[in-house]
Amino acid sequence: MRALIAGLGLASMLAAGTAAAQLAPFNEAGVTMGHWHFASRDVQANKKIFVTMGGRPITGGNETVLFPGVRINLSLGDAPGSGESVGSVVNHVGFIVVDIPGAQLRFAKADTPQAPTKGRVLDHIGFDVKDLQSFVKKIEADGIKLDEPVRKNDATGVALTYITDPWGTRIELVQRPPSP
Repeated sequence: MRALIAGLGLASMLAAGTAAAQLAPFNEAGVTMGHWHFASRDVQANKKIFVTMGGRPITGGNETVLFPGVRINLSLGDAPGSGESVGSVVNHVGFIVVDIPGAQLRFAKADTPQAPTKGRVLDHIGFDVKDLQSFVKKIEADGIKLDEPVRKNDATGVALTYITDPWGTRIELVQRPPSP
């Protein structure tokens, strides 16, 4: 599973400067970094921070800020759970602020059991997938179980599902319709 997550993470890209709306290209498995979903106590304050860092706000619908290679979705953090990310399996995320494409997922040993990400500040991470049905068949054949069946929003054309890795990281897999 670590290899799957690491492979998914290698597809993402962050860079300095004004953010473009384009995600990084899909890798050989048809996957790219998609989004981080943050539950915030003050959505507008967090949005302002991300925009100040060079992100481009997206108007309409959910509060979203785009950076090269990743979108950040912000929602009000009023769901049950402790909310903090410290002590969870993904205790922080960071930005690469030099003009070098790529992302890293770093794994470190924890001396105590860590809490799952669901219901925390970083509720889940999302990866965009070219062909969700084919990708789901492949990971299920590898023994990975879906948290819920694939569902499609007919109005937007977006299909998605969730998996949870063995350490408790909630991962959203998303297939978006082609851009016009």
